[in-house]
Amino acid sequence: MPLGDPQTRLETAVAILNELGGMVALEMCDDQYCIRGYSCPLAAAVPGHPEVCRCAETFLTELIELPIQAQCDASETPQCCFVVQTT
Repeated sequence: MPLGDPQTRLETAVAILNELGGMVALEMCDDQYCIRGYSCPLAAAVPGHPEVCRCAETFLTELIELPIQAQCDASETPQCCFVVQTT
C-alpha cells in the first residue's frame, strides 16, 4: 500500500521520474492531476513505438496505485502527459 494521500504519492512519483532522468512536473489539467514531461530520456524510442509510453503508464499506476492514462504526443518531438484519475 502506498504511503500518503494521492497528492503526496504523485509528488513522490514525480521525484522518482526526475531522478531517473526525466524532467516532469505535477500539474492540474482540466480539474485533474497530470504528470507532464518536458524532457524524456526515452524520447528517441517513442516515435513509432507507443508501447514505450504504455510502459511508463503501467509503472506510474503501480507506483501510486491510482489509474493513469497516457496522453502522450508520440510525434517526432515527443512530449509526455499522464492524466491521473484520483476519484
